[in-house]
Amino acid sequence: MYRQYENPRALEQELKEKREQFDYLKKTGQLDVDEEIDIAMCIEDLRQRINFAWQDEEYDEMHREVNV
Repeated sequence: MYRQYENPRALEQELKEKREQFDYLKKTGQLDVDEEIDIAMCIEDLRQRINFAWQDEEYDEMHREVNV
């Protein structure tokens, strides 16, 4: 199984932007229920990807230290 490794810092920036977009659209009343659910799901997906990306980075660092 192939696993794509991601940059956690880039994902955190994407999450920040998505939350700002969500907050703006909600404040201005531009969200319907379906859009609100879609953005909330996207935000949760990003949170999980960030978690996995940090775990991957931590794992790699741990193994680099052992092999040095």
